[in-house]
Amino acid sequence: MAIGNSINSKKITKTSGLVKEELVGYYKVGVNGTVTFRKQVESITISIFGSARFLTNTIVEKLHSKGTSSFNRLQANEMVNIGSLTLKEGTVKKVESKGYLSIQEGIISDSFIARGVVRAGVVKSNYMLLSMTGKCDIETIQSNHIEVSQENRGWSLTKKRLNCKTIVSKKIKLHSTTAPYIQGASIEIGPNCEIDELHYTDNYNIHPSSKVNSIIKM
Repeated sequence: MAIGNSINSKKITKTSGLVKEELVGYYKVGVNGTVTFRKQVESITISIFGSARFLTNTIVEKLHSKGTSSFNRLQANEMVNIGSLTLKEGTVKKVESKGYLSIQEGIISDSFIARGVVRAGVVKSNYMLLSMTGKCDIETIQSNHIEVSQENRGWSLTKKRLNCKTIVSKKIKLHSTTAPYIQGASIEIGPNCEIDELHYTDNYNIHPSSKVNSIIKM
């Protein structure tokens, strides 16, 4: 994702208040405090230390959020969340999250790596790694490679669980997952999973502590 030829060396750092004007053509936009951006923000980098709200479109090469942030529509090459980030919808090439990540509608990415808690509508990613510290809810996952595990930190093991209506991926490796429907080529059902329908093309393996109601060879 290229931002365009209008980018120069302009930098701005906000510490508080409402930014009413459009910010386009920046090299760096910084937040150090509590700030709300009413109009579109377009920058090479956005760094957030504190709390920030972006009410319309945000276009950025690299986003680093440490604190609490919320976005309406986000387009980025790289997003790093350390804290709490809420997003309505986005296209982000590389996602890294350590903490809480909420995606109200959906996100499209090449790489999606999250350690913490994720709540999402649709996650479409070529590679997805989810290491849970608490309860995660994702309506639909579409991927080529997905791996779900539990982090050592966080809540008790019984609270570290993924609830997902549909999982479709070539390679699937699950842990502590409840899903009505999963479909893949190579599927590994790890401990403490509850699966209604498992559809596979190549092979599958099911841990003794897990339950699968229906297995269908495609």
